[in-house]
Amino acid sequence: MYPLTYVNGEIGAVKKFSINQYIIGTLYSNNLGSYDAPSNATWFITTLFLVEILFFLMKKYLKSDKELGFGVAILGVAGYADSISKYQYDGPWHIQVVLTAIVFYYIGFIFMKNIDRLIHIFNKKIKTILYALILFIIGIVFAKINTRVSLTADKYGSIIYFYIAALSMSFSLIILVMRFLNTNLIITKYIGQNSILWVAAQIPIIRYMQKIFPVFKSRERYAFALAIIVFLAIIPISLFINYVLPFVCGKKYKNKKQIYISIIIVLIIIAILFSVLLLYRGDMMRYDEI
Repeated sequence: MYPLTYVNGEIGAVKKFSINQYIIGTLYSNNLGSYDAPSNATWFITTLFLVEILFFLMKKYLKSDKELGFGVAILGVAGYADSISKYQYDGPWHIQVVLTAIVFYYIGFIFMKNIDRLIHIFNKKIKTILYALILFIIGIVFAKINTRVSLTADKYGSIIYFYIAALSMSFSLIILVMRFLNTNLIITKYIGQNSILWVAAQIPIIRYMQKIFPVFKSRERYAFALAIIVFLAIIPISLFINYVLPFVCGKKYKNKKQIYISIIIVLIIIAILFSVLLLYRGDMMRYDEI
C-alpha cells in the first residue's frame, strides 16, 4: 500500500514516509513504539499471529477449558494493567495488545465449540432479530458512556464498559449473519477472500478522503457515505492485486501468461517509483544548492 501512503504524504493527509521508513515501520508494526508505522490497520494481522501462537501454547499445556479461561482472564487483567500504567510497553507487532485480544480469541473459541447449540437457539427469525436488537442497543449505550477506545493506542477507558460494548456489538452482528446472511453471495465471498486488502487499504483511503473532503472528518453523519466510497475504491485495488499478486490473498496464478504479464506490470511500477524517487532527490539537491 506504499503508493497510497506516498500520495497521502504528498497531500499532507499523513506524515511523509521514505521507502526505508515505510519498510521498517511496517515490519515493526507499532505506531506507539520506536518506529513510525504507515497509516493502516495491518498491524492487527501480526498481533493476531502472536495471539494464535500464545493461545495454541496455552491450549496445549492447560488441561481443561476452565483452566484455559482462568489463564486468559489473568492475561486480560495484565493487559489492562499495562494499558493504564505510566510505564506502558510499546513493543513490536503491538505485542501489548495481545493480552487483550486473546480474551476475544478465547470467547470465540468457546462460541465455536457450542455453535450447534447456538444455531438451534436462533432458529426463529423474530427471536433472532429481538436478541440482536437488544445486544446492539446494549453495545451502543456502553460505547457512548465509555471514553474513546483505541486498540492501536492500547486505550480502553472503562474496561467493563469496553468488554460489554465490544462483545454485545460483535454477537449482535454474528447472530444476524448466522441466521440471515447467505455466505454464497458474491459480495460476502468477495469481502471474505479479500479481507487482507480491506485491512490494508481502508485507512489510507479514509485519510485521503478526509483530506480532500474535510466534511468526512468533522461530521460523523457522513460515515456511512464514506464507508460506501471506501468499499467501491477497494474494488479496483483488489482486482489489480488478485491478478498481479494473487498470493497476497492466498491464491495462485492461473497460467504462465498471467505470471509474465504480472512481472511486466511490477517492473513498470518499480521503474516509475524509482524515477519519482530520483526526481525527488534531484529537486532536493537543487534546493540545497540554492
